[in-house]
Amino acid sequence: MKSLTSALLLVGVAVGSALRASGPPQEAVVTLEPFEPPREECFDWGNKYSHPKEIIAPIFSEPSEMQRAGVDGEVLVLVQIDENGFPKRLSVLSSTNDMFSRAAILDLKKARWGTSPNVHGVSGVWFYYRAIFTPGPESYKAQWSE
Repeated sequence: MKSLTSALLLVGVAVGSALRASGPPQEAVVTLEPFEPPREECFDWGNKYSHPKEIIAPIFSEPSEMQRAGVDGEVLVLVQIDENGFPKRLSVLSSTNDMFSRAAILDLKKARWGTSPNVHGVSGVWFYYRAIFTPGPESYKAQWSE
């Protein structure tokens, strides 16, 4: 019994260490500065909306005021992920309304992507993400190229 307890304790310590190694994500930096990242740091320069595989997909929620008013919205965000796949920097490039920008940023902060290096061997890549908000039963959708 004592050896079973010791073994379980060791497994718990190992799992806890592994979780701490990836650590909690740092708070993403949010900017409104439009810019182009270096080509070698993009996930796929030929298709800017292509991105690493989603581990935790963003789920966009249309602001209730905009949904009640029946207003559509679109936000284009440049996303940089860190070495663990969490958003590191989010730059709003365009938006139809600030309310949609805030909603898209909040929802993208909760997402996580795979961390495979791009063709240049770079991890922590950039990609473009377009969120389109439409009122109705399906109040959001995200568009990107696969």
